Amino acid sequence: MTVNPFADSTAREMLDVAAERWGERPAMLFGDARVTFAEFRERVATLAGGLAALGIELGDKLAIWLPNRPAWFVAQYACATLGAVVVALNPRYRAHELTYIVQAFVVGVPDPKLNEAPVAYVIAVEGSRLTEDELRTFCRGKIASYKIPIAVRLVKDVPRTPGPHGDKVQRAVLREQAIKEMRR
Repeated sequence: MTVNPFADSTAREMLDVAAERWGERPAMLFGDARVTFAEFRERVATLAGGLAALGIELGDKLAIWLPNRPAWFVAQYACATLGAVVVALNPRYRAHELTYIVQAFVVGVPDPKLNEAPVAYVIAVEGSRLTEDELRTFCRGKIASYKIPIAVRLVKDVPRTPGPHGDKVQRAVLREQAIKEMRR
């Protein structure tokens, strides 16, 4: 049996190897557009640099609201480069379907069936009448059932630490808070 040389590689490491091996070969074809492996790697590096400059780092979640096209894959690999988690938004969503949410943060809590289950903390637009049930119902049929939050908390803010590129959410604190709330 052949050993997989990429078994312990990251997505970005595999892209780097592909770009070195097949730099001018097409990595993606989309309509009349042709993106080579070298161009793909360069676009990924540029976007990853920009996201890092905005403060995106390991473990952060970044929503991507794009249809299936080269820009989506560039964003996905840029997130992988930084260790950020991609939250793929359904491109069929309309802007008005997302306007009620200003920010949403998802943390995992221990769950006997799923091992870990999502809990969402949502900062809604002031004056919205959004409810937990409405948000969970909205998710049904749009995302996999195991990704639907077992609880949605509508909050005014979340714990944060000031940083040079904006405040960072204290996810560990938020997770502990979610665990305590789930025990009640």
